[in-house]
Amino acid sequence: MIRGGFFINIKDSPQYHLYHWTKVLNSNINKLIKGNISSRSVYATIINRAYYSAYSYTLFWLEENYSFSFKSNNYYSAIGEKPMSKHKQVRKELKFKNSSSGFLLQKLFNLRIIADYKLNEDLTRDDVNNAIGMMDDIVKSLNF
Repeated sequence: MIRGGFFINIKDSPQYHLYHWTKVLNSNINKLIKGNISSRSVYATIINRAYYSAYSYTLFWLEENYSFSFKSNNYYSAIGEKPMSKHKQVRKELKFKNSSSGFLLQKLFNLRIIADYKLNEDLTRDDVNNAIGMMDDIVKSLNF
């Protein structure tokens, strides 16, 4: 990636570091579940980080490759539509630019909603594996 005439290594970015850290958390999952720390808490945390990692990586990709910027509430009012959250704007734009990755980011978002807000719903190791897989697929599909 080139920014301001200088080559930027994506692996030096905070977005990549978050992605890598999420993979480290996942590889240490069994060490994190101990004592009074439930597996659901650990699973939810990793799923949350997987979503946010994929989201922030996607936002960075959209900004760098398409000069993406968020639309304001005034913009939506002017066109007579309901305002859209920043996360939804990013997911919608990714679907437009890369439909398969956009679909995965939406699925990952839906899983994150269960992880973060539906605390009485079970999460499994398969849910975590799916989240990590979707995160990996999204990151690998977005070329800098």
